[in-house]
Amino acid sequence: MNSSRSCAMRPANYQIEASQFCYERDHSMVFAKKLERRGKWKRPGTLWQRIRARYRIDGRTGCHIWTALLTPKGYARMWWDGRNHRVSRLIWTQRRGRIPQGKHVLHKCDNPACVRLAHLFLGDNTVNMRDRDRKGRQARGIRTGGVRLTDAKVRQIRRQTKISASTFARKFGVAISTVCRIRSGATWSHL
Repeated sequence: MNSSRSCAMRPANYQIEASQFCYERDHSMVFAKKLERRGKWKRPGTLWQRIRARYRIDGRTGCHIWTALLTPKGYARMWWDGRNHRVSRLIWTQRRGRIPQGKHVLHKCDNPACVRLAHLFLGDNTVNMRDRDRKGRQARGIRTGGVRLTDAKVRQIRRQTKISASTFARKFGVAISTVCRIRSGATWSHL
């Protein structure tokens, strides 16, 4: 039995065989390119039309929040000119020019899904780390993975100086050197 269906990604009057049927989210790029060559289907719009159709404006922050594909860390991505791009880098290169080697497109608003050009700036890895520290996004204390101590336990170690480091180490299940580094201020200095 040879049935045909229409696809939401193509014109309504264009029918395809059931064996070639694609779902809107899992659209076959190979099949789409064949259709483009035949003139049966064309990806809509210019780069800027496609970008504008895929974000919403957050009235509180002014961010242009990307509503299409996001990376696992929340960064906006889109397919353009035969490859997958980070939208912030794509916008920067189209509006401001080439991104120098070693530079990154950073967000002033700390929202990785924001694609507003006014919220983007260039910086190297050092600038990115300073920006992270200045905004308090550096993982410290209990926000780091695998930590055994809490803020309250660290304050207790610092407050009770008459109790030996080895006693605290046994009590909290950490090394003696960890207790000594806490007391000297080498670690957990943010408290």
